[in-house]
Parts: sequence; C-alpha cells; structure tokens
Amino acid sequence: MSNSDNFLAKRKRLGDKRNSVLANTTALPSKNVMDPRLAASRRFTRPPELIESMRRLDSTVDPVARKEITDWIQKVYEAYGSSDVVGMFGHCYLGDGHIDHAFSFTGEIIQHFYPTDDVPSIYRAARPLALTDQYAFIEIYSDGTIVPVRPDGTAAV
Repeated sequence: MSNSDNFLAKRKRLGDKRNSVLANTTALPSKNVMDPRLAASRRFTRPPELIESMRRLDSTVDPVARKEITDWIQKVYEAYGSSDVVGMFGHCYLGDGHIDHAFSFTGEIIQHFYPTDDVPSIYRAARPLALTDQYAFIEIYSDGTIVPVRPDGTAAV
C-alpha cells in the first residue's frame, strides 16, 4: 500500500462527530446576536399615543409644534430603554405623489419622498416596509437594526 492509499484509508467521514476536533468545543456566539436586554428594549409595545404622535408629525408644519412632538417621542423611547433610535421611516399620508417620509431624531427633520427619489442610505432597508399599511412606521437604530412597528404598537421582531 502506498502512502497516498494509507492517507485515504484514515479519512474520517464528515458526519463522524466522535473524532471531530470541534466535537467538544463550545459554539462561538455570532456577531449578529443581539444582547437580550437590548432586544427586549426594542420589543416593547408602543403606546397608542406614540403611534398617533408619529402620524401627527407627518402633517405638522409648525416647527415649534414639531419640536414638542419629537421631544416627547424621544422621552418615550428613553423611558423604554431604546434611546439609540436614530431615525424613523414611514408611509406618507400627505398625498400629492409622496409615498414615504423620514424622521431623524438628531435633526428633527421630516423629509417626504416621491417614488422616484433616492432615500438616504440609513433608510433604504426600511423603505420597502413603509410601502405597505402593515406597519405604522419603521425604527432605525444606531447599530443599523430596523424594527417595523405595527399599527397596534407591537414590534415585528
């Protein structure tokens, strides 16, 4: 028997875990696994007042009123431990060709978009979700996670 025959004879089957080097090791956590406390803070049921405030924000023109609404919204998220929300994206109800809008906590800015408009990269993953009535709005977090929120306030995560 040649050396190459001996090598082939000693091969282990891939499914044979008894002789596997990895059989007795612990699985490493995935980098995509979210801290359970962080995940819980994003699953809270949003109060009806928050859902209504997000709707009002869509049509509020007065900058002082808009600032009051955004400040209140930020306090709600802080109370639930989700203060790392950096923006929201949602279906636009203004009509006139607008289909969706973005809201940024950092600048309290609402920007309405037409179907042909490109949205800023932070909102791109949320845009397809905003085109449906299944979600009241979509939250965007500082780590890039998006959390769709249903009209009843439950998070779709």
